[in-house]
Amino acid sequence: MSQMSQISQTQFLSCLMDASKRGEGAPLDVAACLTAAGFSTQLSCITLDADTPLMHARLSGVQFFNCTIDWCAFDESHLSDTQFVACNLRNVSFINTSFENCLFQDCIMREVMMACASLDGVSFERCDLVIGSFENARILDSRFDTVTMAGTHFLNAEVSGSSIRNSHLENSVFFDVLQDFDVDCDSRKTVGLTKPTAVLLIDPEDRGTSIPRVLVKLDQVANMIPLRIAMRSPSIDRRKFDHEIDIVWQRVAVGAAGDLPIAQRLLRIVDDAPETFAQLTSITAKAKTLSANVNAIVLPGGEDLPSALYGEEEEIPRPGSDYRRSLLELALLRESLNRGIPMLAICRGFQLVNVYFGAKMRQNVEGQRGKRDFDLTPGSRNGIYGEAMRETLASVVSHHQAIPVSAQSLVEHLKPSVVHEGLVEAVESPHAGAVPALMLQFHPEFFRTEPMYRAPKSFVPPRESLQMSSANQIFWKIFSDAAQAHRAKQAVIGELKGPRAKPPSASAV
Repeated sequence: MSQMSQISQTQFLSCLMDASKRGEGAPLDVAACLTAAGFSTQLSCITLDADTPLMHARLSGVQFFNCTIDWCAFDESHLSDTQFVACNLRNVSFINTSFENCLFQDCIMREVMMACASLDGVSFERCDLVIGSFENARILDSRFDTVTMAGTHFLNAEVSGSSIRNSHLENSVFFDVLQDFDVDCDSRKTVGLTKPTAVLLIDPEDRGTSIPRVLVKLDQVANMIPLRIAMRSPSIDRRKFDHEIDIVWQRVAVGAAGDLPIAQRLLRIVDDAPETFAQLTSITAKAKTLSANVNAIVLPGGEDLPSALYGEEEEIPRPGSDYRRSLLELALLRESLNRGIPMLAICRGFQLVNVYFGAKMRQNVEGQRGKRDFDLTPGSRNGIYGEAMRETLASVVSHHQAIPVSAQSLVEHLKPSVVHEGLVEAVESPHAGAVPALMLQFHPEFFRTEPMYRAPKSFVPPRESLQMSSANQIFWKIFSDAAQAHRAKQAVIGELKGPRAKPPSASAV
């Protein structure tokens, strides 16, 4: 039998596209596609990116050698006897993917998402796993040998029969599952955190332009460990979740008019009936687990807030709202306030904090995009933003919903620090000793920042990024200092509780 030829970059993409069209929705069998076209199942020196159709695919027996896999999604695919050798995987998603007897060898894997993946007999050999996620992953009979895992976390992972050998585990975050691994002594000696950890919610299906830059700022400017957490947990049964949230809204509708703000009432209803709201409770439980193990929480920008959270109909109707993200963010916000965890809320996150405390939103505003000049209100000079805004701050905005001054003035727990053209652009707590929280409608992360790897085109033109004030960097220093202080405080609390208590970093590692 003649030896099959190697496929080129263009040929591979064309082969996949043609097979996808013929398949009429059936899972794409990559190996069968290659062999039918007369090509080898060994792929060498090709690049896979966001345009490569590999979701819901079968990749049994496919081997990748010296490939660059950049912003590519393998979600809900099946990989069996698949190999990745000397590959560079950057911002790759394997959500709900099944692995059987697979190999990652001599790979650089940065920001790889394996949330809810099933790994059975998978080997990672001589790999760098940086800022990765095994959230809700099932890891069976797998091994990590000679790996580094800085910033990689295992939130709610299930581990059995798996081992870690000859590895460097500094700044890896295991959330109590390290005990389920068979770890050799030398690897165990490297376990520990050297800097604060921060929750950063991400959506692998819609990564946007802001969140990748927030990650860079957390990593490189704030000197923190950003934990990439799925904002819409793929472990949730969506049908059951939607049914439960409908019941919650029915109960919110009959609540007393003078009761808590709607967002807080929603959380209380879930808390009061955990058995009735099992899917919703799993999300609030996720927030509790995260807040018990981190030093900072970031509520990033993104899509519009559901108007039901502030008691209004949508002016522009949208398809059914997905409340998974909103519920997790509200639960994290509550944990931040209750536990004293520093928080950074940007754009949508800023709006959510205001709505949590009862503010109303203006659903459509015009012209809120691009560079703006901001000044502190006279009563905010000595507040949390004083250092960053001693002079007029040039920053950038991108939003079509906003908190008008008239709506925010009724919120007793927050006070406007920056107001521009009748819209609130930053708030802070009026109470001394409150949780350190930076709540900004504008985007300091765009100051001269590019994602570590290819990302969607930014809504901030390069010239506007260059025109931003260097003081935008100070917001990250303020946030970093608050997280460092929280970490130090937790360490002291751990020491005071004595040797039987688990030190703050131990639960995180």
